[in-house]
Amino acid sequence: FKAELRERSRIELTPLIPRARSARQENAGRFSLSVAVPQVGDLMNLNANSSSACANATIRTGRVVAISNRAIVVSDTANPPNGFTTPDFEYFGITFDTLVYPVDTLNFGDPTDIDKNQRVILFFTRAVNELTPPSQNFYVGGFFFGRDLFPTTAAGTVEGCATSNFAEMFYLLVPDPAGVVNQNVRTADFVRTVTLGTLAHEFQHLINASRHLYINGSSTFEDSFLDEGLAHEAEELTFYRASGLTPGQNITYQATQSSQKTQVAFDNFGVQNFRRFREFLTNTLTNSPYV
Repeated sequence: FKAELRERSRIELTPLIPRARSARQENAGRFSLSVAVPQVGDLMNLNANSSSACANATIRTGRVVAISNRAIVVSDTANPPNGFTTPDFEYFGITFDTLVYPVDTLNFGDPTDIDKNQRVILFFTRAVNELTPPSQNFYVGGFFFGRDLFPTTAAGTVEGCATSNFAEMFYLLVPDPAGVVNQNVRTADFVRTVTLGTLAHEFQHLINASRHLYINGSSTFEDSFLDEGLAHEAEELTFYRASGLTPGQNITYQATQSSQKTQVAFDNFGVQNFRRFREFLTNTLTNSPYV
């Protein structure tokens, strides 16, 4: 899924980069406007289509469920029942503010703020659950799509991306205890755990793409293998910050279980990379480290 999404961005969005950059430098069109910070309870219409960049919008209605200093947390109104509670959503916003945002920006730089609201939209939507077919031994935890960093309409010589949400944002998995979506059961506890690492991972993608587009002067997006590796590194760096451990230590299984703090940090931010490494080691001939 990620490979296809990146290829779609390369083909459909790369030609739009120079003009979008010029528009931002000139503060033209949408770049000249500020988007007001919504209030809790407000509804937002967001395009969640991941199979097309600038056409065939799939509009989902989301309700703003929490607002923090750096995040606007939005929940799809069509999400399966018995999912996250308001305290859950507030917790994600606080964790993004106090842990994920400072770690990712320290190591990868500040993202842009094209909509001038100083926040990132965290969109919890069943559209992510729908990406996993029935009876599969994998899941999609979330995604970032570079199209949301492009203006929606043409401004002078600037070609627009009509279905862009024109916001720093990414999309996240939601609980589905009854398996309403494709018969795939996703408990709240499971999704809560994988979401924290996903926040660090997808935020790195957002930072990288926005800096390539509007800050670093690149004519393309980041190479896929490097961008994905950096996102995995974002998870690891967040694990170190949350656990108090440091690179270079011999982090044994016993060390990860030595206190509740390190155990929770490992479960939230460290275990995914360990699983990826284990899959590589069990069959190095067919699994590259990237896979």
